[in-house]
This record gives sequence, structure tokens and C-alpha cells, in this order.
Amino acid sequence: VIGEQERQACNFPIQNLVADSASLAIRNFTWFKQTYPTYCDFLQLLQVHDELVFLVHKDSIQKFCAGYDSPTGRVSSVLQQCMVENVPIWPCRLDGSAIPVNEPYHFAIDFEVQKNWGEPVSAEELKFLGL
Repeated sequence: VIGEQERQACNFPIQNLVADSASLAIRNFTWFKQTYPTYCDFLQLLQVHDELVFLVHKDSIQKFCAGYDSPTGRVSSVLQQCMVENVPIWPCRLDGSAIPVNEPYHFAIDFEVQKNWGEPVSAEELKFLGL
């Protein structure tokens, strides 16, 4: 029993960090949708542990997932802006004291495109969508 309690105690800060970061990302998506209502057609459906599920119109998948290259340089995707760039992670010790670093850490993200729940999009369709 004590081993399980120790495992849970060590796991708590990690789970807390992920939960806080997911909440911040959800807030960022809400802000983005309100600020740029016509830029990208997406709807937040649900959060499952450390995953966020979205419904994205097929014409908006490129902007939402991959961003695009503009004449002035790379424009990051909605995912990149809301889940990575605007979710800084400042490391701290188990007692909550800050660990001195110059820059915050950021999550890496991955995504999966599906037509319907459990129906992955083929490689040819992804290429057609520019992903």
C-alpha cells in the first residue's frame, strides 16, 4: 500500500502540470475562436485525459493542423499557437519552488486526422489536404 501511495505522490505533480496545461490550451482555443471567428472553422468537442478532440471543417484542416507558408515566413497552425507557443511550462521542484531556467519548456504535439471517429484518413487524402 505504501508503494502505491509513493507512486501516486510522485505522479501528482506531473498529472497536475498536464491538467493545468490542457486547461490553458482550452482557454487559448476559446480566445482564438472568439478573436478570429472566420479564420478557421473548428469546434472543441472534448478532453480525454491529456488529449483534446476537435471537429474541424475540411477546408480548415491545413490552417488548424499544419499552418502554411506565407511570403513573410512560416505561419504557425492554430494547434501550434494554442497548445505550444502560448502554454509555457516553467519547471519547479516538488515543494513548488522554481527551478531557475532562462526559457520555459513547451509541449510537443501530434495530431491525427479522421473522417469519423475511428476512421483514419488515408495518406493520399492527407497529401491532398496539404498535410
